[in-house]
Amino acid sequence: MGIIQHDLGDYFGSQESLLEALKVLDDQNVKHHEHLASAYTELGRNSLSLHNYDEAINRYDQAISYAKDDINQIIRLNNKGVAYKEKKQYRKAIDIYDSILLKSKSAPREYARILSNLAYTKWLNDSSYRPAPELWAALQIRKREHDDWGVSASFIHLSDFYTHTRNDSALFYAYQLYNLSKKLRSPDEKLNAISMLIRSEKPGIAQQYFQQYEPLADSIQVARNRAKNQFALIRYETEKYKADKLKLQKENAESKLRIIWWQLALLIGSIIVIRIYIV
Repeated sequence: MGIIQHDLGDYFGSQESLLEALKVLDDQNVKHHEHLASAYTELGRNSLSLHNYDEAINRYDQAISYAKDDINQIIRLNNKGVAYKEKKQYRKAIDIYDSILLKSKSAPREYARILSNLAYTKWLNDSSYRPAPELWAALQIRKREHDDWGVSASFIHLSDFYTHTRNDSALFYAYQLYNLSKKLRSPDEKLNAISMLIRSEKPGIAQQYFQQYEPLADSIQVARNRAKNQFALIRYETEKYKADKLKLQKENAESKLRIIWWQLALLIGSIIVIRIYIV
């Protein structure tokens, strides 16, 4: 539920659900370690979305401590690199990406993600750096892997880079993202694309996209509020069910206890009558 809440933009609700999950997981039980790694990863994602980067890094470190296999370690280290990048500590992010790039070769999607993040972060760290070859290479891998979400991330990196060098290329990748967002049925990706088009298009055309931006942003917020209310209702109904069940169990126990006392009283009464009769 915590993962779904995050994906629907209910970050605080997601944190609450994940912290509840941690209460029933045992860090001494090896069978629980992958679940713990998953929960801490999601907590890291929430902190990242809430721009609490230090907390995100801490959560990813906790996830890494429980991750069993190399690929899961790599995925979580990449996430940690993203947190450092968002914190603008580019050198730390680059060091992490460099340390896991070759290790991820056996997993093309992860390799493409790290390669794209590494090149993009190098450019953020040094504006004279030209990341295009690596960004293109990552994009081609993602296309071969039919990784549409990865392709959308590549379009964002490429459009952002070209905004400062070749505006026609920035527009090309912005439109690519806009079209892909329809296939993905992702309002968030569409909003990203519209934002990039507003930034790069001619004023007259940009105004048309600006008119799309606000209604779409409002509809996304409405959908997220609806999701929050839905999960709040689910939690309420669940707690009510548990409370009603406990009440019923208590009433049943009290009823059984009354029956036992009644039977015991009958038994004692019978014994007394028998003893009087015998005497």
